[in-house]
Amino acid sequence: MALAPPSRASRNKREQILEAAERLFAAAGYERVSVDAIAAESGVSKPTVYSHFGGKEGLYRASLARAALAMNQRFARVLPGITASAQWRDALTTAGVSLVQCQRSPESIALSRQPADRVAA
Repeated sequence: MALAPPSRASRNKREQILEAAERLFAAAGYERVSVDAIAAESGVSKPTVYSHFGGKEGLYRASLARAALAMNQRFARVLPGITASAQWRDALTTAGVSLVQCQRSPESIALSRQPADRVAA
């Protein structure tokens, strides 16, 4: 028996939870953030958080994956701008500035503040 795809309301709750978790993890780190705080911040119940992510670690991994995806998408928008042309210096300078801006994005800063043992786990 195939599982039905998640409903729009379920996807919206999942997004609310992820957004709240990302804000809290970025501000306080994994160890200092509780599932209760994430549930309160996202406006859902604690069991709802567990039903979507299985627990704090699953939510943490999902939030890291989402932040990494956002960073990769930013990089992907920059790279096509590098072309072999007479203006290669300008193109490389523009790309370099854009890549530095990607590295200074909220997602990048949040990822760099997370403990290495949690990121690699």
